[in-house]
Amino acid sequence: MNSWLFGIFATLSLASSSESGETKGPETPTAAEERQVLKLEREWTAAEIKGDAAMLRHILDDRFVATFGAAKPLDREGFIKEVIGSDTDKIVSQDLSDETVRVDGDTAVVVETDTVRGTDNGEPYTQVLRITTTYIKRHGGWVALAEHVAAVKPVVDVAADEAAIRKAGAEWVKAAQTRGVDAWLAFYADEAVVLPPNVKVANSQASVRKSVGELLALPDLSISWHPTKVEIARSGDIAYLTGAYELSFRATSGKTVADQGKLLEIWKKQPDGNWKCIVDTWNSDLPASPPTTS
Repeated sequence: MNSWLFGIFATLSLASSSESGETKGPETPTAAEERQVLKLEREWTAAEIKGDAAMLRHILDDRFVATFGAAKPLDREGFIKEVIGSDTDKIVSQDLSDETVRVDGDTAVVVETDTVRGTDNGEPYTQVLRITTTYIKRHGGWVALAEHVAAVKPVVDVAADEAAIRKAGAEWVKAAQTRGVDAWLAFYADEAVVLPPNVKVANSQASVRKSVGELLALPDLSISWHPTKVEIARSGDIAYLTGAYELSFRATSGKTVADQGKLLEIWKKQPDGNWKCIVDTWNSDLPASPPTTS
């Protein structure tokens, strides 16, 4: 794991000394050891991002052991396989914060928060981890002996998420009123499923486009909807919305058809933090028309 904060702190320290006219004193033995450990952290991060197993074996002691949450411990080779052995999961960057380093003789401990960004099967992800790493001094240099990694539960800001979904919904209505298919589809996730009334489900991008296109192509279409309730899941990545809609259009007979009803939307937070609809359905409040007889 690397430490960009170390470089920032070092720069700020030098600037402060220069402004005050003070001359930086000699580095203490403990500070020198901390610097060496942090250098290893940077090399460790670079090795994980590059998939460099040889460098990881150089950094990790042959007795190295790691645990991820409550999972069973991994030895050195098991750990290396876990972090760089996947053909689909690629680490793009690791940003560290909240770092604390303690050196006691031939033992050093680093506690930090690691924000990992990557892609899994092409899908971007961000994972926040709390890490404790123990180093020991071996043959005059430091090697990692153990590491514990725990996922940090994200803080869910329910009010902010609800506001974001309501804002996106209002923008979606405006987009629908332009009658542009692409403008509407921008509010759907790629895996969106649409369940319009009186027709089959649209569960592919092509069928969703066709369904939305047919709706927006209705002559003299007027359409609007609004939410009545938004509920955010505890996980902070799923929400559902209930609401009401109104629409009208000109039928083939030339008469205006007016409809009103209720709707249900399921929204999912995307890797970039934005919300998109993954399930969309609506149906009329009006009585069903009797079937026609031949």
